[in-house]
Amino acid sequence: MTDLATSLAALPLFGLIRDGGWTMWLIAALSVITLAVVLWKLWSLWRLGVWGGRHSRAALILWAQGRPREAMDQVRGRPSARARVA
Repeated sequence: MTDLATSLAALPLFGLIRDGGWTMWLIAALSVITLAVVLWKLWSLWRLGVWGGRHSRAALILWAQGRPREAMDQVRGRPSARARVA
């Protein structure tokens, strides 16, 4: 056995997966896939600009003040999802 295999065998989590058989390996694989999907989705939402909103907030304030033309200018051409809704 190599040093890495010995180190892995000493970990309690690895022992549980090894002793659990194919079902535990399936659960572990699905957990890794699920984590990858969640990270991918967070990245795609970040790219859409979901957590931004500085321009959208300013546009809403301008709109509430009765300045719709300036509000539209504030969000025109912005790539974020919030800007498209505002």
